[in-house]
Formats: sequence, structure tokens, C-alpha cells
Amino acid sequence: MERKKHEVIIDSLLASIDEKRSDLDETVIDDLEVLLEIAKEQNDDYLCGYAYYHLAEAYYFHDLGLNETRHFLLEGIQYQDRSGNHTLVARSYNLLATIVSLGDNMMLAMDNYMTALRYCDEDDHSTNIYGIILINIASVYLKLNDATTAMDYLKKAIPYIENYREDALYERNICISYIMMANIYLTINNDLHNAQKCIRHLREIIGQERCDTYLEHDICFLALEIRMMKAQNDTDGYREKINMLLKCLQDDNLIVDEIEDIYEICKMLLEFDELDACFEVGRIISPIIKNVHISNMRLQFMSLQIEYLRKKGNFEEANRLCGHYFDISQEKQKTDAIEYLFAVNVRKSVEDMKKKQADMKQENDRLSQQAEFDELTGLPNRYSLSQMSDMLFDRANREHRSLAVEIFDIDCFKQFNDTFGHQAGDKCLKKVSEAVRGFCKSHEHIYAARYGGDEFILMYLGRNDLEVQELAEDLRKRISELHIANPNAREAPIISISQGIRNSVPKKGSRLWDYMYTADNALYQIKQERRGGIMILHNAYLSDSSLADAKVN
Repeated sequence: MERKKHEVIIDSLLASIDEKRSDLDETVIDDLEVLLEIAKEQNDDYLCGYAYYHLAEAYYFHDLGLNETRHFLLEGIQYQDRSGNHTLVARSYNLLATIVSLGDNMMLAMDNYMTALRYCDEDDHSTNIYGIILINIASVYLKLNDATTAMDYLKKAIPYIENYREDALYERNICISYIMMANIYLTINNDLHNAQKCIRHLREIIGQERCDTYLEHDICFLALEIRMMKAQNDTDGYREKINMLLKCLQDDNLIVDEIEDIYEICKMLLEFDELDACFEVGRIISPIIKNVHISNMRLQFMSLQIEYLRKKGNFEEANRLCGHYFDISQEKQKTDAIEYLFAVNVRKSVEDMKKKQADMKQENDRLSQQAEFDELTGLPNRYSLSQMSDMLFDRANREHRSLAVEIFDIDCFKQFNDTFGHQAGDKCLKKVSEAVRGFCKSHEHIYAARYGGDEFILMYLGRNDLEVQELAEDLRKRISELHIANPNAREAPIISISQGIRNSVPKKGSRLWDYMYTADNALYQIKQERRGGIMILHNAYLSDSSLADAKVN
């Protein structure tokens, strides 16, 4: 399939996925499976990570199996981390934490939420994930009966949710935020005024008509209204809202994410001694709970059932259910072990992947170093020299600055090798290279490379002849001061260098080889006169007059 055709299909799929997510349409899974197939075919880590996360999200919302949800999350995190999509890594850990919190493993849930936060940039307002994680942390503190800390997290979260309207689930997220805040106000000192203020602000953000359409089917909002009517002693309104809630529960196709909300609603109705309403909710939710494979949720509803029976005076049935409660508690222990094992496997998979990536980076760095640097001396090699020289020549021409190219070699190096052997010769080259590196560090805009054998290339940017001469003398002195003996070389009993240099403003299109020809001839000329000398030329073509004008030291 051609790339353009792929791009058209991918764009179409992404648009469809976004729309279906906002409608909580289960057929989004079909689109995601097609997207994943294309992503794998294209070896696109980013799209694979995207598809796996949204498959996990869809399976979670539509209660299609927590094991499958976890599998998609585990697969997705590896692709997301590899492609650098930290936002989706954060979302994945956030969803993983949410699943864990359903099982009442608050410590493990908080660990995953904190991991999710580490993948977020607090200053990044191009996504709302930072705010979503903070809201979920707030919900954990609410479960732990710490409403004050929950409120602190919620207040910090809301701006991230409120200002990011691009999310397909924007209305859902903003409603959850303000309904939670209103409930916390009611929990702390029964603050009805601020609770009502939250709902007024919510209507302003979404719009009165749109907000009313959304909220009349929102069970959390209806439960909030019941609490507010109770606080106001509005008996008629209170009864009306309970009936609306029951009708909404009866009519809606509930998703797994709402089961915990229904549990809180049942707790509220029991607290208000609304036993008939509580029974009706139980009747509606009972078939769903039987198919839920989260043992903690079953325990929660069973505890409500026991409390309901005791309030009704049916202690015999309540005691019978206590036996079932114990059996499910044992089952929960096994579930907890699975949760922890999965969490460990996620960490291990991510750590293994990071180690693999680190090993690959180390190998790539090694290959890159090998490609650009001379293995013996550690100086840049010919490949690196070619790249750097092109940049320097273009810059010198553009800025009309002089560029000097120097070739130097080690005097009588063959005699040194013949006397001491190639191993000693290699050590000598290393010491000379160290002196060259120190020289380059001491002066700006000087570049050095090993050309081959005992030949080295240096380039000096923006220096006149006198400055180049002084620098070349400094380099020569540094190498002489190494005091490497070469006793069988009559002309150079101590290792020294001869230096040929061309210095001029490059013409447009000039390259290293143009200058090296002249510098190499200058090196040849100075070695003919005396070893250990320096010759600077300016012209590409050698003549008697150019040699007469040469700077010699």
C-alpha cells in the first residue's frame, strides 16, 4: 500500500476514533484494531503506542476484560516510551492506577499515579493529562477520608482540565471535576453555598442548555443534587431527584467506570435511610455486579447489602451473606497478588526495554565514535575532517575571513619505528595527539585531525600570518617539550614536527583539498631546507615568487 494511501486511511481512522471516544461507542475497537495493524506494518512506534492505549481505554470503559486491558497497557507503554510519547505513557500509568484503585490497592494505585506524574510536564498546557492524574489522586484521598488534601489536589487540577477543550471527553472531565469539588464542599462543614457555586460555574463553562442536557443523565450530578436538596430540607425536590436517579439508572447502559459511583450513591441512600430507593438501585445493579470480575467491587456491594438487611431487621440473611463475604475476601487476596505481579511485570518490561535502548545507544555511540574519530589517537579522522572543513570554508568565505590549513608530520618517524618498534611508535603518536588536543583547547577556533600515519591536519579560522605563525610555534614547542628521544635520527634526536601552512581568504567553492595541495608543498619545501621548520604560503600555485614571499621560521 502506498504511503499516501496509508496516510489518508490513518487520518480517517484517527478522526473516527476521536468521535467514537467522545460518544463511548464500543465500535471504536474495530477502528483501533485496523489502526494497530497498519501501524505494525509501517513499524510506526508512535501509532502502535496510540492504538494500544486507546484499545486499553475502550476495553476498560466497556468492561471487556481487565486482563486484556492490562495486556494492551503493557504492550503500549513499551512503544510509547520508545517513541518518546510521554503523554501517552502518563495516560497508560494513570489508567493502570485507576484499575488498581478499583481493587482497593491504594498504595499500588498511588505508586502508579506518581509514576504517571513523572512522565508529565507540569508547565505543558497542550494536554490535560496532568490535571486528570491530579483528580484521580484527589479521589484516592477521598476514599481515605482526607477531604482537605483531596481538595488541594482538585484545585490544582481544574485549570488543566478547564483550559484544554480539545479532549474528546472534555465535558465529561469538567463535569467530574466540579461535581467532585461540590461534594467535597458538602463533606467539609456541609458548605452548601460553595457547592452551589461550583455548579453555577460549571454551567457557565459548558453553557446552560448544553450543561442541562448532559447533567440530566449524569448519575453523579443527580446524587449531588439529592445531597444538596437534603441539606436544604427540600423534601419535594429531594424525592423528585431520587426518582430521576432511579429512572436514569434504569435507562442507561452503565459502564464499569460508573460502578464505583453507584456504590457511593448506595452508601448515601443508606445513610439517608432511603431503603426502598437503595433496594431499587440494588435490583438494577445486581446483574452487572454478578459479571464484574473485580472482587473488591463485589465485596463493597455485599457490605452494603449486609448493612441494608440489618437496617431492615433481617439479621439471619445478613449473617448468611457474611459467610459469602469471607469467601470473596479470600478471592480478593488472590486478585491482589495478581495486581502486584502485573505491576512488577510492567516495571520489569519497561526497565528491560530501557536497558536495551541504553545498550543500543551505547553501541550507536561507539559506531559513531568509530566513524568520526581515529581509533589510535582519539582525534577526528578523515571523515570528520571533511565535514568540518566544508563548514569552515563556507563560513570563512561568507564572512571574508582568513582560513589557514596546516599539514604537519613527525620528523624522522620512520627511524623511530625502526629503532623502537611499531608499539612504541603508536605510543609516540598518542603523546603527540595529546599535545595537539591540549593546544586546541588553549586556543579558540582551531580544529585538528589525524590525516594518516604520522600526518596531522590543523585549521585556524580568522588569523593573520603573524597569529598563525605564533600558534604554529606554540604547537611545535609543546611537541618538543615531550622530550621523546629518537637517538638514531641525526637530524631530529628529539621528536619534532615540520609544518606547512596555507593561509588566505577562501574563494567561493574552495575546499580543503585546494589548500592541502599548497600546504603539502610548503611542508615539502621546509623539510628540504631543514626539519622542524614552519612555512606559510598564500597562493594555490607554487612559483619562485610565491616561495620568496613565504613566511618561514
